Amino acid sequence: MDHSDFIAFLLPSYGNALAMQAIQMRQNKKFVTQSLPDLLPSTFTTTASTSTSSVTSLCGPFGSSAPAPALQLRFSHKPKSHLGFLLGTDASACDIVLPKLPGISRRHCYITFDTESRLVLRDTSKNGTAVWYDHHSNGDRRGASWVLSSGGSYGFPDSVRRIVIDIQTVRFQIVVNAPLLDIDGYVQRVDDFLVGLAQRRGLPSSSAEVESGELRDIAPLFSATRGTSPGRSARYVKYTLEAEDGASPPQTFLWNTARPWDPVIPVSE
Repeated sequence: MDHSDFIAFLLPSYGNALAMQAIQMRQNKKFVTQSLPDLLPSTFTTTASTSTSSVTSLCGPFGSSAPAPALQLRFSHKPKSHLGFLLGTDASACDIVLPKLPGISRRHCYITFDTESRLVLRDTSKNGTAVWYDHHSNGDRRGASWVLSSGGSYGFPDSVRRIVIDIQTVRFQIVVNAPLLDIDGYVQRVDDFLVGLAQRRGLPSSSAEVESGELRDIAPLFSATRGTSPGRSARYVKYTLEAEDGASPPQTFLWNTARPWDPVIPVSE
């Protein structure tokens, strides 16, 4: 099966009932897949040299081969807004609609890519979002951003095996499509995805204009070291994201890969 269209899957973390409720909402029907075990291997790895599939999990093996529903994000899915895949309770604006529960905003957070093809999550809510890297989290943070994958850089710390997005107790484990077999093709699909977002907010629409302009103007300041652990010295990666209003200059951040659960730090340039 060709996995190249897949970006990521959102599964109920440890059977989280509220996440399952979100998956079963009729507004999310086009994102639902019932055949996740058929799409992913029964054993996962984050090591490129030993992986036989382009789809890689950061969590370890599934405990069961029974079909389990999940939400799938694909490049062929066209986000409703210029931000990316928006999650919240507003069905008219959000791609993934969440249950109307206390603390969840109408437009709570969104998933997109940074300039180095890494998948990222950004909070836009009133009460905050938490992201768990294995057993580590800094709790609910407002306006924070987190890195969810290495993109085409192989820069994600090997120590991280499981990532959970915690939206006011609606908890999704995210399983990311790692582009191990065709990195160049993956980067091109990300570029096309970002061009589509740029067109929604009236920015340059051609790949050449975007690449030379606002989406790929800053390379990582430091290369992330594979195998970093929480007890080791900081390993920072620099990256940029488009401003949410589409008019302000791109925003630059630093991410400490030795403590991946810490939200990224804005940098003033």
